Amino acid sequence: MDWLAKYQAVIVCAEKIVRIHWGNETLIIHGDVPGAAPVARAPYRLAPSEMKELAEQLKELSDKGFIRPSSSPWGTPFLFVKKKDGSFRMCIDYWELNKLT
Repeated sequence: MDWLAKYQAVIVCAEKIVRIHWGNETLIIHGDVPGAAPVARAPYRLAPSEMKELAEQLKELSDKGFIRPSSSPWGTPFLFVKKKDGSFRMCIDYWELNKLT
């Protein structure tokens, strides 16, 4: 989340576009893959502590306006990796989605 703020990333869900300011340029990433069928993988199992962390991180991301509820047919699983300080880092598994690009 700090990275998104640092680079003033703008995610436009309705247009499936991400804009990232990089120096004096703006990188624009388009999310549509022409002709691709939606990829949706089942979520990984989470421990109760990870479920709690998930709720907290999703609330924080939603409160900051980075995410919103969606009914998209696209989906990818994620997992949590414990950092040295005991906090969790959310890692998104883009493996199936990356195969399309």
